[in-house]
Amino acid sequence: MKVYNKYFKIEIINNELYYNLNKIEYDNFSDLYNIIYKFISRKKIDKLFLDGEYEPLNSLEQLILLVLSNYYKDVYSTKYNKYLDITFSYNFPINKQKWIIKRILKIYNKAFNTNMIALGDSIDYLEVDVSNKEQYESFYKRFGRLIRKGDNEFEVRINDLKDTLNNWNSYCEIKHNKKFSNESLDVYKDIYSTFNFYSIKILYKDEEIVNTIYFKDTVNKVLYFCILSWNEKYKNLSPGIYTYAKGIEYCHKNNYKFSFCYGLQGYKKNMLIDFGVEYE
Repeated sequence: MKVYNKYFKIEIINNELYYNLNKIEYDNFSDLYNIIYKFISRKKIDKLFLDGEYEPLNSLEQLILLVLSNYYKDVYSTKYNKYLDITFSYNFPINKQKWIIKRILKIYNKAFNTNMIALGDSIDYLEVDVSNKEQYESFYKRFGRLIRKGDNEFEVRINDLKDTLNNWNSYCEIKHNKKFSNESLDVYKDIYSTFNFYSIKILYKDEEIVNTIYFKDTVNKVLYFCILSWNEKYKNLSPGIYTYAKGIEYCHKNNYKFSFCYGLQGYKKNMLIDFGVEYE
């Protein structure tokens, strides 16, 4: 991997790291983080380029990107001709939530082993202003009945974080044939147990139908839905859509932006077309 702009170049050659063609010697990743940070903090901010592949990222590559996220939201892939955001597990650009950098550094072995620093397509990131009254009224015409029906029939409760993650992991295994390792779940538990993350379950007739974790950025006023799983037995009740619709309702009433994080699935774009998101 090589990342560069007109002010600096960071390159990995045969598992050795070079900064502007000078080999960097370091004792551990904490030491290396400080070395790179010291170098780039002196440089002007300029468009950042990435040469080569970006999936999967090894631990050294993730460390480099984590340092760069202090100053850069994204990199431009010269191979694939697109911008890529530096993210925490496709939840949000790290540059928008810089507090997470120190948290990751405390658990960097687990975080890097489980590929928690990932490059996500910038165009897949959805963060939408839902404050406009006329736009919201159009949205509510489409989803108001679902919201009102769910408010009458569902019960929303705070849920144990471990339980939410385990239910979500089981859902991913069944729905997407992807199961997260215990080490991955440990990293999620560490991050999601910090301030302003909320673990929620929704019940219907005493049965769990939704598990979700959202993050409320009270500084920039953005509500991120980080993970969500739902019981497909109750597909006819649209519990997942209801959960997202309630999030949009909250954001409109409290002047927050709404974010699905990453992923441009059709149902997500359909929910946000009233607010200017294009849907094909």
